[in-house]
Amino acid sequence: MNLKDIHRILVPTDLESGSLRALEWAVTLGRRFDSTIRLFHACVVPPVTTEFVPSLGPIEAAAHAAMSTFVSGASKDYPGLESGVRVGVGAANVVLSEIESWSPDLVIMSTHGRTGITRFFIGSVAENVARHSSSPVLLVRPIEKD
Repeated sequence: MNLKDIHRILVPTDLESGSLRALEWAVTLGRRFDSTIRLFHACVVPPVTTEFVPSLGPIEAAAHAAMSTFVSGASKDYPGLESGVRVGVGAANVVLSEIESWSPDLVIMSTHGRTGITRFFIGSVAENVARHSSSPVLLVRPIEKD
């Protein structure tokens, strides 16, 4: 990939403040390369939900509402910002599916910086995406708190 070829940037978000740092990077690069930026939220549901809940519509509607609130501040910095939500099982799987369907030139996402036993039990969505993505992935660490 040539740096001049960054036309589509995907920014997966968990709607937490750490994702704003990844979005800042995307906006900076997006302005430099005149890129389309898509802010994307993977709304994760437990596997059993699809068996026992007749419709995931209310869950998806709530995710869209939360995303709309998250995007409202960011869209002032980058007016052409796109956003999307996809409901699925496993955050990394949903993000990887979005990467396959949208084919971004670059994925920029934040990490939580978890280590040790917490990382063992929770896992790392960012690491999983970076390992399996068909697009290059830039991982942004959260800002260290003093």
